[in-house]
Amino acid sequence: MILLTFTLTATAQYKWKLSKDRDGIKVYESDTKNSDFKSIKVECTLPGDYDKFISVMNDVPHYKDWVYRTKTLTLLKNFN
Repeated sequence: MILLTFTLTATAQYKWKLSKDRDGIKVYESDTKNSDFKSIKVECTLPGDYDKFISVMNDVPHYKDWVYRTKTLTLLKNFN
């Protein structure tokens, strides 16, 4: 299994508050300076191995199929 944390912002700068904890998925929120948007951090444990995880993360055209409310997506830079 892979323990995976998706963080949209650097964790050191924010005071995270747990807002949801359901079905093994924890969602944290934090206020963002000079913005009306909140920062979010999601933690969950997923079945699989590293190679499967990398293949899913590299399949950018299909992000909109599983990333909530994603309508369009553009790859800015590809790292090897």
